[in-house]
Amino acid sequence: MSSEVPRVAVVGAEDLQARSLCEALREGGLRGDQVVPLGARLGHLELSLDVDATAEVFLPLEREHLAGARVIALFSKAPDARAAVAEWAREGGQLLLDMVPPAGVVGGWIDPLSGEDREEIARGFAFPGAAALYLSRALRFLEGHASGMVAAQVFSPVTRLGEAGALELFNQAFAILNFKPIPQDVLGRQVAFNFFPMPEDEEHAEFAAQVRSLTGGNHLKVTCAVMQAPSFHGAALSVAVGVHDSDKALSALDAAMSNDSCFASWEGSGWPSPIDVAGQERPVLSSKALDPETLWLWIVFDNAKAGKGALAAKWLLANR
Repeated sequence: MSSEVPRVAVVGAEDLQARSLCEALREGGLRGDQVVPLGARLGHLELSLDVDATAEVFLPLEREHLAGARVIALFSKAPDARAAVAEWAREGGQLLLDMVPPAGVVGGWIDPLSGEDREEIARGFAFPGAAALYLSRALRFLEGHASGMVAAQVFSPVTRLGEAGALELFNQAFAILNFKPIPQDVLGRQVAFNFFPMPEDEEHAEFAAQVRSLTGGNHLKVTCAVMQAPSFHGAALSVAVGVHDSDKALSALDAAMSNDSCFASWEGSGWPSPIDVAGQERPVLSSKALDPETLWLWIVFDNAKAGKGALAAKWLLANR
């Protein structure tokens, strides 16, 4: 990218990850007028009312409000809004970051941890989910050692459904403790003080597709089970990776980790051990040999501080 400080338009700014993006961009030095929060629907002025009764107004999603932006971060899921923004970005020559893409997105997935500048390659591409991104990075450390089998359990926080999911989890816990009806409008069932596997859906297939695409490992047999955890932002992955020799693979992983700034070290006694990642901007990775041909990985991160929005902000600031 050029040395000019970018003006970033955020479409669907009420989304939790969009908020993380805006916050991180401002913390990274962009002025308030360089980050333009917009609504998720065409032509609508949108109001976000927070739990503390403060409100934020987002500009209507109209072409004129995107005109001065060099980068458009698209968080909206509304089909008409997505189609319009994609067309406006093409016509305006703007860089489009699709933050909620379908599988097979045009332009492919970008790896914000690789340091590559994709602007010269494509004017539009997608950000992967943080869980798939962090796992793919760990798997690249095992290149030449992995035998093809990757079985992941993803422990997903309620913030995968945005701020509404977090608020309903809080309300569910309050209702249970006060013997009141449990609200389930957003989460669909009781999540507070509960834990359960999610039905297999597009999220499972998309996770596997992202991991294979980011690692360039189409030979990988990636399976995924998504577990709904009763946490606000804490996310985790437990992954079994088939390897040719677990001792050699573990040595290669440890060597790569010692020179890597992406992951923080796991601090604790024993393995695995309790760990607090709240507020941390880096994921934590730990590993051990499960048997001579299997490694067991744990990756834990804060979905607000180290999720997709925060990763997008880091990439934009590094490439501005």
